[in-house]
Amino acid sequence: MGGAQGTGGLTSIGLDFIDPALEASVRQTLTVVEEELRVGVKSADPFVTEAALHLVDAGGKRFRPLLVALAAHFGDPRSPSWCRPRW
Repeated sequence: MGGAQGTGGLTSIGLDFIDPALEASVRQTLTVVEEELRVGVKSADPFVTEAALHLVDAGGKRFRPLLVALAAHFGDPRSPSWCRPRW
């Protein structure tokens, strides 16, 4: 998400060709990723939790989840051929 967060959508950064339903789905997935990141960095030690949350709030660690969320919309996951190599 990075710089696009809080800008009102991908159209505000020149990606107005993005399907609104696709954008909504990807944003929903990234919201879940964000929540899981915050849950995952909690520790019994409050200092460790605070330091880890600081790193989470600093950004990063979202590009790969973004790519996975986008890739999930391509192909037909019900097709038996989707997982076979094509070489």
